[in-house]
Amino acid sequence: MKKVIAFLLVAIMVVALVACGGKKTDTTTAKETTETTATEKQTTAETTTATEKVTTVETTTATEKDTTAETTTVETTTTEEVTTTEEVTTTVEETTSAVVIEVNPNDPKSVLSAAYQLEPNEVLSGTYTLEGVVTKIITAYNTQYKNVTFTIVVGGDTTKPIDAYRAQGEGADTVKVGDTVKVTGTIKNYKGTIEFDAGCSMVITNAVVIKLTAAQKALQEAGYDPMQYDLLPVEYVLQGYWQSNRKDATQITKIISADNPLEAASIYTRFACSNKMYTKDELPVGSVIVLLNSGLQYRPEGWVNLTTPTTDAARPGNVTKKVVLCDEAWWGSFTYRAFNISKTETAQFTAEDVEALEFDFAIFVPKK
Repeated sequence: MKKVIAFLLVAIMVVALVACGGKKTDTTTAKETTETTATEKQTTAETTTATEKVTTVETTTATEKDTTAETTTVETTTTEEVTTTEEVTTTVEETTSAVVIEVNPNDPKSVLSAAYQLEPNEVLSGTYTLEGVVTKIITAYNTQYKNVTFTIVVGGDTTKPIDAYRAQGEGADTVKVGDTVKVTGTIKNYKGTIEFDAGCSMVITNAVVIKLTAAQKALQEAGYDPMQYDLLPVEYVLQGYWQSNRKDATQITKIISADNPLEAASIYTRFACSNKMYTKDELPVGSVIVLLNSGLQYRPEGWVNLTTPTTDAARPGNVTKKVVLCDEAWWGSFTYRAFNISKTETAQFTAEDVEALEFDFAIFVPKK
């Protein structure tokens, strides 16, 4: 009996042990399940986080793209604005492009007329040459760039002056007011000023003109503006003279010369005279006489009328003064004047002396 009870006890213990073992296994499984679940949750969380990160990256990228797109749009707009500005500039350049105007390039008046038809900032199509007298030095000669800017008057037309802007060439370093200069280049209207454009070429013209300039310079030194006068052309008779007080009234309007000697001695050989008498219209009040050769003198003969000899007292004397103004007092009661020219030292007047009169004696009349 005792054995039976012991056996039963052992059996119960075995059963109990088995039961305990089963519970332990279940606990392990549960633990493993829990860990598995936690892992899955962690994985899910990580996955979610990764997804969120990806989404964030994508969002950021999209934002950056949007920003880039916006930036591109701004840049494009800026480019368009620049392009617009360039187009405006191009339009201005087109406005200042060459203008074709009918013009005769060999006629200074035609060239000046065309030049003065230009609107501001327009350029006359072609290249032109004009010759005129310098009336003003605007910018003195620049030794670095070897150019000078000045104003010339062409053909005495003071209403249409033209500037030579930064002219270069022969005489650029010595050009002065009164010089006659030939300028070649393009012509433009720069903000209302008619000018040869920068880079135009220049040259001071021949010696004859330079000699004439000496007379203009004398005029200027005496206080007169050379540009307000024209040179009166005078032709001379070699070895002849006028005598307004000649007693023979038939001879007062004739030149005494080899063809009409009237004198036993050849006095007429000491003179040269103007080949005509001048009226007050031809030699108006305000004219100026210039004598450049100190070895010469001139007598401005005068007639009240062409039938009555001038009295000895009224006959004008010889003049050696360098510059004389022909004012009302100079004309007085005379209606005609003529000129006898001789040397201050008694000597014959030669053909060479007459040729020199072109430079030694000049009469300037006011421009009309």
